[in-house]
Amino acid sequence: MERERSHDWWSWTPLADTESNPFARSNNVAFSGTPWTRGISHGEMVRHYNNQTLTINPCRLQFLYQGMNPSASGPYTTLPWRLGLLTQTNSPC
Repeated sequence: MERERSHDWWSWTPLADTESNPFARSNNVAFSGTPWTRGISHGEMVRHYNNQTLTINPCRLQFLYQGMNPSASGPYTTLPWRLGLLTQTNSPC
């Protein structure tokens, strides 16, 4: 007998999911040097191991994201996106 697929295996708790309480935004991150972007677009958490367990280090969270110069304009596909790395500095660990 084949088991039906369930999408209820994963639950989540909203933590930083609003405009007033964002995960990352120009008003709650610090740049070393001159800020080069105000937008922190989609990205990916940096994994702790290079395997498929998707483990992250909660004591040193890192997030690879894309951003761009705020004065850039034009079609999305021609925007000058750059990669950036956010690193947690207020770890409770």
